[in-house]
Amino acid sequence: MQAAVDVIVPCYLKASQIKETLCRVIEILDEAELVFRLIVVMDGPDADCVRNIDKIQDNRIQTIVLPFNQGKGSAIRAGFKECDADFVAFFDADLDLHPDAIVDAVVMLSNLDNSAVVGVYGSKFHNDSEVVYPLTRRLASRIYRQLIKFVFGLNVDDTQTGIKVFKLAALGNTIIHTTEDRFLFDVELMAICNSFGYKMVPTPVILDYQYSSSINLLSALRMIADTVKLGWRFRRAK
Repeated sequence: MQAAVDVIVPCYLKASQIKETLCRVIEILDEAELVFRLIVVMDGPDADCVRNIDKIQDNRIQTIVLPFNQGKGSAIRAGFKECDADFVAFFDADLDLHPDAIVDAVVMLSNLDNSAVVGVYGSKFHNDSEVVYPLTRRLASRIYRQLIKFVFGLNVDDTQTGIKVFKLAALGNTIIHTTEDRFLFDVELMAICNSFGYKMVPTPVILDYQYSSSINLLSALRMIADTVKLGWRFRRAK
């Protein structure tokens, strides 16, 4: 297949992982015969990370370094300014996710007859997903999914798994309306897509959770409160 995809990889303090992540993505996308570019957006200066990226020596990698840490949303918006392929993917720089999901999403979007479907998102809850994930995190994700459905009327399986692929034009129409810089960026973008009448469908992922969570009860409560506030602002804006 000859579909073209720009893969935005937001990156913050991932010097020890970034080379392996990018090499893994390159290998999988080459095997699928995709035309692609990797746009690595470093969310603040990190000389070690830049050095490790440069070791790969592949001219399909473009590196953008933001002047200071601003959050995932800002990093993705900066990366999107460079995109011109048929499809745009977001892929986390962690080693948790297998990049096969990028290929599956591009194939799905290329073959779907439904023109209203503009995006594919990775879902831990898909029946075909292979997930090694702590039970407490799995439970928290299910609760958060119900909160998103209640607050935004957004009936999607999973907003937080770090792989999403969109058609370029539809993403361009929606990302300009986003304002969130950090973890709520994904929720906001998907809610805006939904308000435009755009459809998003899930794809299975292979996920091997590789790091301990830094989320405690206080941060979880803050996340819930911030989500509700965003939902209130979103409804008022509509």
